[in-house]
Amino acid sequence: MKRIYKGLILAAGLSSRMGENKLLMDLRGKPLIFHTIDNMLNGGVDEITIVLGNKAEEIREVLASKYGDKLRFVFNENYKNLEMIDSIKEGISNIGSCYGVFLIPGDMPAISEKSYKTIIEKDNEHNLVVFPLYKQYRKHPPLIKSDCIPLILNYEGDNGLRGFWSYIENSIQCVQVDDEGANLDVDTPEDLNVLLDYLMTDK
Repeated sequence: MKRIYKGLILAAGLSSRMGENKLLMDLRGKPLIFHTIDNMLNGGVDEITIVLGNKAEEIREVLASKYGDKLRFVFNENYKNLEMIDSIKEGISNIGSCYGVFLIPGDMPAISEKSYKTIIEKDNEHNLVVFPLYKQYRKHPPLIKSDCIPLILNYEGDNGLRGFWSYIENSIQCVQVDDEGANLDVDTPEDLNVLLDYLMTDK
């Protein structure tokens, strides 16, 4: 039976340091978040859930017109005040049946499709989460197995998502990837310039 992989993209933030809606900013001819979605789909993900908050309807309309039934949308009503793990809980509780879920912020458009494929290929199955490892650091996108979803939903410990990873430390696998894009998110105009320089180079 074919394993079903899903994606969870966090897209509820305020983009306050950018000064405009960064997810819909043009990046080499298409909205920035399109790159995030395309790399995920090309990497082996069957369906993606997007957690929206700020500018939710604007983002939803743009994405729905492009991707149709490949995307599902969840709205985090309290996006201004809650931590990342709360958006994750909101999204992952609506993810549906699957083998695992790749988690990524919407503002990481340079993570390559190869990283997704490498994680899928090297997953040893006897774990709850598989992290890509780049230059000895855990990066996005972790693959969260279905057995881990109830643990996330019920987690009430300290330090948010970081605290949860510590809670399940012995059930985490790391897979080496060669992907500088895992280091590049877009919070500021300076970050965007670094990203553009990277995308212009041969990789």
